[in-house]
Formats: sequence, C-alpha cells, structure tokens
Amino acid sequence: MYLCIFLHTIFNKLNMKKLFTFTVITLLSVASAAAQEEFKFEVTTTAANQSFAIPLSGGNGGKTYYWNISWGDGNKSLNVTGTGSITSAGIAHTYTGAGTYQITITPAGSNDRWLAAFGFYNNSSGANVQTNKNLVTKVISPITPLMTRTQAEINAGTAPDDEWVATFCLCTNLSMGPAFAFSPAWNSITRVGNNFASYMFYYCSGAAFTMNTIFNLPQNITTVGDGFAYNMFSYCKGAAFTMNTIFNLPQNITTVGNYFAQNMFSDCSGSAFSMNTVFNLPQNGTTVGDDFARSMFYDCYGDAFNMNTVFNLPQNLTTVENNFAYNMFLTCYGDAFNMNTVFNLPQNGTTVGNSFAFSMFAGCSGAAFTMNTVFNLPQNGTTVGTYFASNMFSNCSGDAFNMNTVFNLPQNLTTVGTYFASSMFLYCSGAAFQVNNVFTFPRLAQTEINKDYVFYRTFKNLGTAATQSRTAASIINGNPIPPNQRETFLFSNCFADRAYIPVNWGGDGLSKTFTVTYTYNGATGGNATLSKSVTYNSAYGTLPTPTKDSYTVTYNYNGSTQANSSDAYTPTFGGWYLEATFENEVTNTTIVTTFSHHTIYAKWNNTPLTLPTPAANAGYTFGGWYSEASCVNFVGNAGDSYAPTADTTLYAKWTKNQTGIAETSANNKIAIYPNPTTGHLRVSGDILDGKDREIIIYDVVGQVVFTSQLSKLSPETTIDISHLANGLYFLKVGGKMFKIMKE
Repeated sequence: MYLCIFLHTIFNKLNMKKLFTFTVITLLSVASAAAQEEFKFEVTTTAANQSFAIPLSGGNGGKTYYWNISWGDGNKSLNVTGTGSITSAGIAHTYTGAGTYQITITPAGSNDRWLAAFGFYNNSSGANVQTNKNLVTKVISPITPLMTRTQAEINAGTAPDDEWVATFCLCTNLSMGPAFAFSPAWNSITRVGNNFASYMFYYCSGAAFTMNTIFNLPQNITTVGDGFAYNMFSYCKGAAFTMNTIFNLPQNITTVGNYFAQNMFSDCSGSAFSMNTVFNLPQNGTTVGDDFARSMFYDCYGDAFNMNTVFNLPQNLTTVENNFAYNMFLTCYGDAFNMNTVFNLPQNGTTVGNSFAFSMFAGCSGAAFTMNTVFNLPQNGTTVGTYFASNMFSNCSGDAFNMNTVFNLPQNLTTVGTYFASSMFLYCSGAAFQVNNVFTFPRLAQTEINKDYVFYRTFKNLGTAATQSRTAASIINGNPIPPNQRETFLFSNCFADRAYIPVNWGGDGLSKTFTVTYTYNGATGGNATLSKSVTYNSAYGTLPTPTKDSYTVTYNYNGSTQANSSDAYTPTFGGWYLEATFENEVTNTTIVTTFSHHTIYAKWNNTPLTLPTPAANAGYTFGGWYSEASCVNFVGNAGDSYAPTADTTLYAKWTKNQTGIAETSANNKIAIYPNPTTGHLRVSGDILDGKDREIIIYDVVGQVVFTSQLSKLSPETTIDISHLANGLYFLKVGGKMFKIMKE
C-alpha cells in the first residue's frame, strides 16, 4: 500500500496518470496471484529444541522447489531452493519450546508446480523417519492444481504422474482442518495421471483422524491412470475415522487403469467407519485394468461398517483384467455388514482375468451377512483364468448366510484355470445355508478336471447344521472323477449322499442301489420292462426305447359334396425324463443323482394335426368338427390342433341357412328365427286376436310339447325350447303352422 501511495505522488507530479494506473494494476495482480498460492499445516512438538523437517519426497522425489517458509514461531526461511528425493533429509527447523506451530509455505518464484516436492514417502529415510511424521498434526489449507501442475498443463488438459502420492503417508497424528480440500480450481480438471492420490493418507491411524465435512476428490475427472486411489486411506483405523456425507469417487470416469481403487479403505476397522449414502464406484466404464477393486474394503470389520443402498460394481463392463474383485470385502465380519439389494458382479463380461472374485467375501461371518436376491457370477464366458471364484464365500458361517435362488457357476465354460471354484463355500456351516436348486458344477472335460485344485474343497466342512435338500451328486453334475483327492464335499454330512460319492470328490465311495420305474405314457411297443436297478452316482445304463402306434384320422364331411379325407398321426419317442413335465432328460450315460427310488417318464414328440377347413356347402354354414355323426361332442374348429389317441373319424357339422318367415296376409306377417335353433326362438308379428296370440309346439306325432303366449307389450317374444330333444317340430301361432328344427 505504501508503495502505491509513493508512486501515486510521483506520477501526479509528473502528470503520468496512465502509466501509474497500469503499474498499480500490475503490482496488485502479482501480489494477488502470490497470495492465492500458499500451503499451511501444523506440527506439534513435545519437547524443547525439537526439530521438524519439511519432507521433500513429493511426487516420488525428483521435484524442484523454490519456497518462502514461515515456521510459525516468528522465524522465516526465504528463497529456499533445491530438488527433492525420497531419501532427502528435508528442510529442518528447530523449535525452542514444545507447542503447536502453523507452517506456511509460499512460492518464492513461479507458481508452476510449486509445491510438487512437498510430501512424505513410505520409507524411513531422511525426513520420512517416523518420529518426523508423527509431528504433523493438522493439514489446513486447500490444495490447488498449480501446486502440482504447470499452467500450461492445466490449459492443455495434460496431467503429470504422482501428484499427491503418499503426501501424508504414515502421519499417525494427523487431522484434517475444516478448510482442507481439493480447491474449486480442480473443477476444470478432467484428466489425472498415474498414482494421483495413491497412499495419500496411508496409515493415518490416529484416534482423531477423519474426513472433514467438505473433503472430496475432484468430481469432473473422466480419465485416470494407474493407481488413482490406491491405498488412499488404507489403515486409517482410528476410532473416529469415517467418510463424510459427500465423499465419492468421480462418477464420470469412463477410462481407468490398473489398481484404480485397490486397498482404498483396507483395514479401516475402527468402530465408526462406514460408507456414506452416496459413495459408489463409477458406473459408466466398459473396460478396467488389473486390481480394479482389489481389497478395496478388506478388513473393514468395525461394528458400523456396511454397504450403502447404491454401492455397486460397474455393470456395463465387458472385459475385466486380473484380480478384479480380489479380497474386495475379505473379513468384513462386523454384525452390520451385508450386501445391499442391488450389488452384483458385472453380468455382461465374456472375458475375465485371473482371480476374478478370489476371496471376495471370505470371512464375512457377521450375523446379518447373506446374498441379496440378484447376486450372481457372469454366465456368458467360456474361458476363465486361475483362482476364479476361489475362496469366494469361504468361512461365511453366520446364521443368516445363504445362497439366493439364482446364484450359479457359469455353465458354458470349456476352459478353466487352476484352483477353479476351490474353497468357494468352505466352512459355510451356518444354520441357514442351503445350496439352491440351480447350482451345479459346469460339465468339464477330463483334461480340465485334471488341472490342479479344480473344485478343491468347494463345499468342505459344511457340517450338519443345515441338512441340504440337494445331493452332492446333483451338484457334481456328471463331471469326470478327479485324478486325486479334491476333498470337495469332505466332512459335509449335511449332504445325504456324501458317503456314496467317489472318494476323490470327498465321499467314502460306498455303493447304493435304487429302483427306477418306467412310465411309458401310452407306449404300445417296447414297454414290457417295468423297472430296473441302478447304482447311485453311476450311469443309468441301457434304457428302453418304446414305440407308439400310428393313428388315422378320417374326416367325414357329413353331407357336403366334398369327398372324405384322412391324415396319419405318428408319435415319435422323445427320450426319458426325471419329471412328468419333461425338464431334465435321462440318457444311458446320465449319472444317477436322485438319492432314492424314483420314476422316469417317456416323452413323445407328438406333432399335432391341423383340422381342415371344408369346402363351401351351399345353403349351410360350417359349425366345427365333432366326434360323432350326431355332432354332440365338439372337437375343434378348422385350423385347430388335434392329437388323437386312437384311430378315429371326425364329422363336420352344418347349419342350414333359413329365415323362418311366413306371410299370413298382406297386412299380417309372422317371423320365426333362428331356424334351425339350438334353444331360443324369436316370434314376432302383428296379431290382434287374443286367441291367436297362443304359441303351441307339437312333435312329429302330434303331441303338444310346449305352449306360451305372445307378448302384449312387445312386438317380439322370445321362447326357450332348449329342454326339447333335437329334431323336427311344428309351431302354431296366429292360425298358421310352421316347421322348426331343434339342434
């Protein structure tokens, strides 16, 4: 300010107001820019003459610095310059007394990447010694893009690597000040390089450390490199640590590298830690690199930890690399932890790397944990790598844990890696656990079964707490016997047939026979054998091949000029099935997996006949096909399907087209319709004489079988003769006799 007043006086005297204005604006702009860039944090010393060294390992070392430093005790270090390294001794200062001091660092020169050298490293060399890290107690000021980038990089949208890697790593006494955050200037940043926030707060395990209310990652990022949030808050296991209400991963990311969120919150096991209500993985990507969510919440076993209602893996992924969800929720055994209702593995993937869901929920043994109703492995792949689903739910022994009704291994696999499905449900011994009705091992070739540890201990040690409704053999699904002991069902006597499956599947290899009864469903040949004995967990062996006679259907056109015709109906045998509804076929090579006497059912491939459409019959209307000449029992209309059970003749029904109108005089006519009728007749006409209003119906021998009266209130009367037998009758009304036909 004094400089401005001095210049103002001089320039007034020289009458140089324009030059003065330009100079003042320039000076103020420089001063404003410098003021905008500063970094503040606190250290706390515990003894007199204790030294603290500003760490210079930022960006994994090798970054230059040119700083002015205010040490917070009245001392300053100006124009401090050099190049950092991960073993640097740092910039040291000794405090004469114990206390808390606020250190302020500002750029002494250019603002470009001016704070990039600041930060710790995950070692104990130089300023990274643990006693030095322990002195940092609070981070205060927001962090800006210019601290780690040049203005040219910001303008061009390019990004350096290692911007905030390990910055406060192992600062075990750290807390966040209320203003600490990524500054609003990060809103313009859409790209970051490798290791952006990797290890940023790793092992900040002090009792007071937690997120402040405003801290968040930059939310407009769309592209990230490797290690974006790798180990970002790993081992932040103090009692207070949890997410604030807004913290989230950037949701517009479409391209991610390796290690995206690996270990992001692993070992955050404090009693307060849980997800906020909005936290989620970005949902728009189609491809991710290795270790995408590996160990993301590993060992988050605190009492409060649980999924929020929206958290999910990206569902549009088609290709995932190695270790995708490896250990993702391993040993999250707190009583509150459970799947939300939407969480699922991506279902559209056809290619997955090794260890796809290895130990994903292993050890989640809390009281609440179970599968939601939709969770499943992707079903479309034909090839998977090693450790696919290995240990996936091992030791999920809580009382609530159970399989949902849809969960299954992919059934179209032809190639698997070693350890495929090994220990998948090992020790799932809770009272509720049941294998659902659809889960089976995919049927693999012997060469695949021979690979090391395929189906090793998959259902071992389930105990007897819950008797399984499924049999072990039905789960094995006819797969070849492994060449060595796989312990697949060992010590799982909850399966009624465990003792009777082969030793190499974890059984005792005992023999058990059952009777299979044949239901031939109308076979007329090859049906002499009523039943056979079969050995459990062996092939059914030779089964009968029954036959059925062919049937001829003759079509009688029943009085029309069209010649009669016929169709041949020939059923073919469609195989044997375990159910009368023909769901699971049984062949000679099918393995017996029903642990009881049972019936199998013959299926017939009966392609039904199509009832023909008769040619037109003048004066008559076609009324359908009937099973007898008198046309009592209706079979179907033209075009309907028909499957006969014997040789049969069908008869066409014809209805004569009649109006039933008779003239009594020029001024008096009577109408009777419909005629023929199936039951109801309408009689209308202008009849004035009361006696002539009587309706009398006679049968063919002259007996009166029906009487009624024409309505006085309406010109038309409806009468019901449905009770009369079919045949010819005579109706008398208005002094006239009419012939009517009842059908």
